[in-house]
Amino acid sequence: MGQQQPIKTFFVTLRRSQIGKPWFHRQVLDGLGLKKRLLCVEKPNNPVIRGMLRQVAHLVVIETDHMYYNRKMLEYEAAKLRAPVTVQHDLPAGLAAGRALQEAAAGSEQQPSIQQRQCV
Repeated sequence: MGQQQPIKTFFVTLRRSQIGKPWFHRQVLDGLGLKKRLLCVEKPNNPVIRGMLRQVAHLVVIETDHMYYNRKMLEYEAAKLRAPVTVQHDLPAGLAAGRALQEAAAGSEQQPSIQQRQCV
């Protein structure tokens, strides 16, 4: 089995507001650099940061660098433009035969197709 790579950084996103929280939670969030909701900061993986994250784990979402990268790639794939859907409708047998007769009768008096028209 392959070895897992060590976690280098954490990506921390503040999900709950600081309003109404104890002063020591607000100090920890300020120390992490989280001032507003939905703000995401990158922090190194060390014992000090892990201790701070443990104190406010109920207010934040913690992702490793691999988890963050995978989530961003999924968001990118979901936001990409999709290939257009084209539908080819077949004419019923009677209409197809009638259209062929009309085209044969028209002969050279046909309107030029879009590809044949020239812009002037």
